[in-house]
Amino acid sequence: MAEQSQHSIPGVEPNTLYVGEGVCVKGDISVPGILVVDGTIEGHVAGRAVWVSPSGTIKGTVIATEAEIHGTVSEMIEVKELLDVYTTSR
Repeated sequence: MAEQSQHSIPGVEPNTLYVGEGVCVKGDISVPGILVVDGTIEGHVAGRAVWVSPSGTIKGTVIATEAEIHGTVSEMIEVKELLDVYTTSR
């Protein structure tokens, strides 16, 4: 089991960014691990894994090793290994 730092919240994975539903983030984002988008990001996104839920939107370019898209990505997606696109995606 990974050792938790003094400021860690139990149950939260390190190197993960969660953008909750109703939240809008403006600017470019780089995440070393996983990016989960239930809200909106306006800017370019880079990460090892990018997961966009049905309520999630990215208004910008996505660059990732793997991506799972259930929601909306309005520009280019560049995926190095695995891209899953679902019927709810746009």
